[in-house]
Amino acid sequence: MTSPLNRNVSRGYAMLWAVVLVAISVCVSLLTAITRAYASSLMVLIGFGIAALPWVPARRRSLIACQTTVLLRADGWRADFDSLRYGMVIGRECLVACWASMAALMLLSIASSP
Repeated sequence: MTSPLNRNVSRGYAMLWAVVLVAISVCVSLLTAITRAYASSLMVLIGFGIAALPWVPARRRSLIACQTTVLLRADGWRADFDSLRYGMVIGRECLVACWASMAALMLLSIASSP
């Protein structure tokens, strides 16, 4: 059984990604009609963008920050708050490190669909 602190870390992480999921869903619905006419050129641009990702300094910093931990209080409401905040911090670092790859895959799926 998981501890309440672990559940709060997961909740903080999931809350951040739920907001991102809504934003991605809105972007997909808006871009679907626009990108049909420019599918081949869009796929070339996405390919170049994915190739450039490893050299983005913010991505490297975020990948390092994903591996760091912070001190959490042991009990009480402050422990719950700390673990929720830690989940959101880890989610933010994951978002900064991976958003471009996720967006590229989303756009590739739109561009390659008939």
